[in-house]
Amino acid sequence: MESPKLRPLSGDPLNAVFETKDTDRFWKAFDTMETSKENPFTDYVKDGSPGVKGFTKFRIINADSLYSKVKREGKTI
Repeated sequence: MESPKLRPLSGDPLNAVFETKDTDRFWKAFDTMETSKENPFTDYVKDGSPGVKGFTKFRIINADSLYSKVKREGKTI
């Protein structure tokens, strides 16, 4: 698996970005889990922010593992 290209962190806190679009996209995917014929997290992972892409390699792994984890533990969310 090729490492995602991440933009460097800013050394200036005034240039920091707090990305929230991933949260909205996660819940949109979550809400379609029961009705979707395909894995709703595929686009979430593929089109995620640099934060999601950086987190994917070591925690999320891929859309299928995310789907399995959420399916297994989603009742507690």
